[in-house]
Amino acid sequence: MNDCENPTTRRAIERDYLVALNEAVPLDRWKAICQRVVDDALAGDTKARDWLAKWLLGTGSRSLTTLAAEEFDTTAEAAAQREIAARQVEIAFKRRSDDRWRQGQDEVWERFHPPDDFGKKRAAHGRKGERGLGA
Repeated sequence: MNDCENPTTRRAIERDYLVALNEAVPLDRWKAICQRVVDDALAGDTKARDWLAKWLLGTGSRSLTTLAAEEFDTTAEAAAQREIAARQVEIAFKRRSDDRWRQGQDEVWERFHPPDDFGKKRAAHGRKGERGLGA
C-alpha cells in the first residue's frame, strides 16, 4: 500500500501543510486578504464573488425552503406546505377582488346604460366578446 492509499499518512501530511500555511498567513494577513476579496467582489470581480460565495455559503446548494425551515426549526416539507398555503390564499384573495371589481363595473354600466326597447342590454361597450351596435 502506497502513501496515496493510506489515509492516515495522507492526513498527517495534510496536517503538516495546514500548519505551514497557518504560519505563513497569520490571522491579520488573512483578514486583509478577505477584505481585499470583498472589495474586489463589490467592484464586480466575478472570481472574488465566487470565492466569497463558496466560503460563505458552501459548495452544496440548499434551497430557500430548507433555510426557512431551519430558521423556524421545522422540516423543509412543512415550510414548503406553509408557503403553498400562503400563495393559495393570496391567489384566492386576488380572484375575489377581481370578481368584485368586475361586478362593480357591470353595475355601473347598467346604471348609465339602461336596456333598449327590446329588453336587451346594449353591447356597444364590447364587453365579454359581444359585438357593438354597428357590427
